[in-house]
Amino acid sequence: EPYWAAILKLGGIPVEIPQLVYECGPHMKANPDLLHAEFVVEVKDMTGWGYKELLQPWGNVQVSEPGHYAQLQLYMYATDREWALYLVAPADPSLLQSQLKQRKKFGPTYEMPPYYVEWVPRNHEEIEGLLDRAAMLAADLQSDEPPPREYPGIPVDRAGKRIWPCGYCPHQPRCVETFGWGNYGY
Repeated sequence: EPYWAAILKLGGIPVEIPQLVYECGPHMKANPDLLHAEFVVEVKDMTGWGYKELLQPWGNVQVSEPGHYAQLQLYMYATDREWALYLVAPADPSLLQSQLKQRKKFGPTYEMPPYYVEWVPRNHEEIEGLLDRAAMLAADLQSDEPPPREYPGIPVDRAGKRIWPCGYCPHQPRCVETFGWGNYGY
């Protein structure tokens, strides 16, 4: 972050490394990398293939990195900003560029961008959904009842083919034994 803060300041964009941790929902705190008076700056180092996804025509933070997108939305909510600047640099630029040059799509003369920049607007519906999910998880922490199952617990279908995820879970027999889950008689 100090490196990017220095670069942005040299470019005339006054940003600061925040000294505060912001509240942003139940059991959640936001710690943005850099703050400007009008936007949040999030800096990421990314492995080669994740970075390559961002460079694709369909690539953007919302599609390629939904976890980063959610993080940006919560940071904007916590700091009361309407925009976020998403800066990404590959952790292994020479290796990735070498691998991309070997592919027909890019060719031997391909020059990979050294960083990826995207402006991300605040999405109120997304923030509301994230806060609702956080509230649900916080309520689950207070309850002695286990949360509802996300999967039916069935390990195999009628043809005997394994079903994800319970068909591959080493603890599935224990679920049948203890809770009766997944014992559907096929």
